[in-house]
Amino acid sequence: MKKINDIQKEAVQIVIVFFALVLLMANGVFGQTLSSSAPNGTVTYRIVAHKANESTIVSASNTANLKKSTSLFMPTAFTPDSDGINDQFGAKGINVRDFHLEVFNRWGEKIFESTDINTHWDGTYQGSAAQQGSYVYN
Repeated sequence: MKKINDIQKEAVQIVIVFFALVLLMANGVFGQTLSSSAPNGTVTYRIVAHKANESTIVSASNTANLKKSTSLFMPTAFTPDSDGINDQFGAKGINVRDFHLEVFNRWGEKIFESTDINTHWDGTYQGSAAQQGSYVYN
């Protein structure tokens, strides 16, 4: 049986079967990518290399540690006027594990802080509406 290193420059097609998703790789370039619905954690995948119209040359298994990608959105402005539209300032995200938001006024004074992505700033400071103006967040 040939080993993966023995294949070298032969034209081969590698097929990866992963959670019922099939990835095709020819000359080192993937034709498709994994679905975002793949779970986090350690998984086992199988690679089979063969020449077109010939029997299998190599079959190998390996493990991979998958992590879902993170997406984070921060608004550029908000209007805390209680009209129900853009009344709070905060992040929205997918697969965010750690979160920390701080909002500062123009003098550098911290006026809001949260470590919960679902807790947003409502435009108040010490129980009163903050002045209209520019604020910085970190």
